[in-house]
Amino acid sequence: MFWVYKSSKNIKEIVGINISRKELQKIDKRIACIVLGDAQRLPFKGSSFNVIVCKSTLHHLADPSKGILEMQRVLCEGGSVIFYESGALNPIAAIGRKFFPTDIHVRSERPFVPIVLKEMLGKARFNIVNEGYFFLFIHIFPILGKWVSFFRGTRFLKLLHRLMFCFVNRA
Repeated sequence: MFWVYKSSKNIKEIVGINISRKELQKIDKRIACIVLGDAQRLPFKGSSFNVIVCKSTLHHLADPSKGILEMQRVLCEGGSVIFYESGALNPIAAIGRKFFPTDIHVRSERPFVPIVLKEMLGKARFNIVNEGYFFLFIHIFPILGKWVSFFRGTRFLKLLHRLMFCFVNRA
């Protein structure tokens, strides 16, 4: 799902974009305007949005660089983009994708090594304001989600936490 937030002081409009009609049907239309669209060819004029949140989208695109350039095009000057992407270095996620397929994880997806995504963002002239790592164990193995609080402080989970990444970018 690719979310675009249009805002000045308060959020005036929220637009949800997805290439899948099935995924769009899950969105509460009272919360967001929904658009069937491709992140590599966004159906918006240039400089349309102040904030873009790109969650788990780029690694599904045939040409992620094209998607990044499209976000740069529709982002207002001084706007912000927040990228949440799965890391290719996470061994648990790799096992989950291979042996526990879901509707969300497909064989064609290509999670990023952090340096590769940083290079792509730099080529698109995004300035990385902040980057961090987050833990997404529950999403990979939902049945184990109730045990996360028990394991949260372990060294192993801290390692996995570092292997997932999130970028907060400002154009």
